[in-house]
Amino acid sequence: MKKPALYLMLFVLFLFTACEKNKHEDFSRYANASMYTDSEYNNSRNAIIAYVNNYAIEAAFNLDYRPLKAEPVNEAETLSTSDLSGSSSGSGRGNIVGGGLRKLSDYKTVYFDPAKEAAKIAEIRAAQEQGAQGQIQGAKEPLTVIDWGPRGEFTSSVQRPSIYVIFSQPMIPLASLGEQSSTSPFVSISPAIKGNFRWYGTSFLSFEGEEPCQSQQIYTITVAANVKSLSGNAISGTRVFNFFTETLRVRSVTPGEEFKTKSNIYFDNDNVPPEAAKKISLLFNYPVQAANINQYIEITVGNAPRKFTLKQEDQYKLIAELADTIPFETQIKVTLKKDAKSAGGTRGTETDQTYSFKTPILLP
Repeated sequence: MKKPALYLMLFVLFLFTACEKNKHEDFSRYANASMYTDSEYNNSRNAIIAYVNNYAIEAAFNLDYRPLKAEPVNEAETLSTSDLSGSSSGSGRGNIVGGGLRKLSDYKTVYFDPAKEAAKIAEIRAAQEQGAQGQIQGAKEPLTVIDWGPRGEFTSSVQRPSIYVIFSQPMIPLASLGEQSSTSPFVSISPAIKGNFRWYGTSFLSFEGEEPCQSQQIYTITVAANVKSLSGNAISGTRVFNFFTETLRVRSVTPGEEFKTKSNIYFDNDNVPPEAAKKISLLFNYPVQAANINQYIEITVGNAPRKFTLKQEDQYKLIAELADTIPFETQIKVTLKKDAKSAGGTRGTETDQTYSFKTPILLP
């Protein structure tokens, strides 16, 4: 049963190597398989398999350097001038209704006229100067703040939000637009931020900070009580506005970081080894000091508060270490209490922030 299969292999191999006869002269010695003993047959069979493999590899990695001929390129689709002009004698693609190319002289460009613009600006300035004497249209309307910003809370990643106030009436002459000043008789900001006030419109006052806002702060924007518009109207309505920077927050609570490094044992927060649970890493969104933040942190094991010490890892990270042994099958909670804030903060957390993990079940 072996030799017929070998004959078939030899026949196929002859077909593949007919054109390589001179290159592979040694192949003929494998042809007469009937003369082989079983041992010689096996050796011959293995040699033929190796030969076929070598031939396949050679064919696979023999680069083909024959040049490729490009495919014929289709004729480009174009429109003739007769097509564009709407002529009936076009290229057969149909007429363009209402189309056509205009003469170059028909294209007009409107240029800026400095004289006209200067006259318009002078007219506006004159109107505003008259407004200072109470002659501007709408002088009887109340002067109020119609918009302000920023609003709400800004995260610690937003360092320099723009601050602005928009009044209901013109407040300055047009000639004053763009002027900068570190202070303003119209608006003040507390706590103070280093930067410049600038009018972007006669009623639009903006402040651009040159330093980041302080963390955990309530910022107050105050419009002065003696502010008047160009028409002489006194300010009325709400004059004090607030925006906030983000309160203190624990970004992550990680038990047993040092234990994992030393033991090379992986565990999740539902299966924390009791020994690993004794050291807890706390990462904050703002710089903190262990001595200051200690009063705002509570750690409970089960339902009982536990004593701990805080160690400063870096300006954002603290390590809480529990003194007592932690039992199995127990939940540990770490709470950052309401009103917590780091040194220099004036705005505390609005609610408790609680994070938890568990020790595993003790198997019998």
